[in-house]
Amino acid sequence: MDDEQIPSPRTDLIGHLFARALFAFGVFGILSAIISFYALLPGTISSTGEISALNPYSYFLLDLTANPMLIYILLAISAVIVTGSIATLFVGREGLSVGVRPSNRVSFFRYLSIFILIELVLSLISPQISSSYANDPVLRMSLPAQNFVFIGSTVSQSIIVQFLPISALTLLYLSFSRKLSLKAFLNPDRSLKQAELPVIVLAAGIASLLTSVDIGSSILNFVSFFVMNYIYIRFGLLRSIVSGFTVSQFNIILQLNQIPLVPYIMYGFLIVWSLVGVYSFITLFSKATQERAARQSEPVPHPDEGNVQDQQPEQILPRSSREMLKPENFWVRSACPSCGNFTFSLKDDLSLECKNCHHQIDRDAVGEFNIRLIRSRNYQS
Repeated sequence: MDDEQIPSPRTDLIGHLFARALFAFGVFGILSAIISFYALLPGTISSTGEISALNPYSYFLLDLTANPMLIYILLAISAVIVTGSIATLFVGREGLSVGVRPSNRVSFFRYLSIFILIELVLSLISPQISSSYANDPVLRMSLPAQNFVFIGSTVSQSIIVQFLPISALTLLYLSFSRKLSLKAFLNPDRSLKQAELPVIVLAAGIASLLTSVDIGSSILNFVSFFVMNYIYIRFGLLRSIVSGFTVSQFNIILQLNQIPLVPYIMYGFLIVWSLVGVYSFITLFSKATQERAARQSEPVPHPDEGNVQDQQPEQILPRSSREMLKPENFWVRSACPSCGNFTFSLKDDLSLECKNCHHQIDRDAVGEFNIRLIRSRNYQS
């Protein structure tokens, strides 16, 4: 799923439609969250008295003395971080940290939809599991005050209970495996590999211990932080901040009972968004299973046929495939399935990126399309 882009409708129409749907749902959901925040911002600025009555540790995990100036500073810092994190979804540079690469957008929106589904389920079962969730004093505050608490807790918890433990565990693993480098540290999605799951579990356990008041809340927090840590490892800290902010802001949007039908419309939107993500995962898993079965069903040369490695390609390939070995057909082997261009750049993970339309594809996956292209255009002699 690394550097996954929207599939071309020429090669995968269903995948293209669902990727477009996930992208549209994700963009609409995130924009709804940021618009909600800024719409409530004037009221938030004037709610310093109500916010000061709440212990800052409950949202910033720091023992501070709340006062209007501190609230303004924390609000400004949080707003800048969240807005900048959202901006990285649409701008960025390849080769930098996983958190600011403009790639992985389809995969990120897929996992964000699953995170939305998990949070919907947790919101339904949390009152039965933990009394602290049902009696959360934040939910009894005005919406502008909640606006401050949610954005502040998103940023502070992402840094304190995600960035710090995950960074420490990543440094330990890279040092122990003698792979420590700045590039490896900034791109844990490619450097952790087998250690990915243990790092996610340990970091989620640390986070749940720091933010929970009872066993029930620790279980609920562990599930949430497990998903957010997975998003952190795969897509970077900034994507994790975007995910946490979007989920928390929808808690406010769903309380807008004074605007007719808004909560019902948003509940329906979240459910449909989640179902699209689930179906996308199912189709992705099904496709991977079929490809694995196809590879396993490929015939293995019989030992009596001699040493295949000693044979020339013309002796072991059918005539249609031998045509691809001719120098005049070499350009076809690299033709882009999306636009037909044959000039590619090689990425770090050995995938190919078309220099014309920037479609990315595993170079081994180009073969089937190009074999059909050779046959359809009668390149055989």
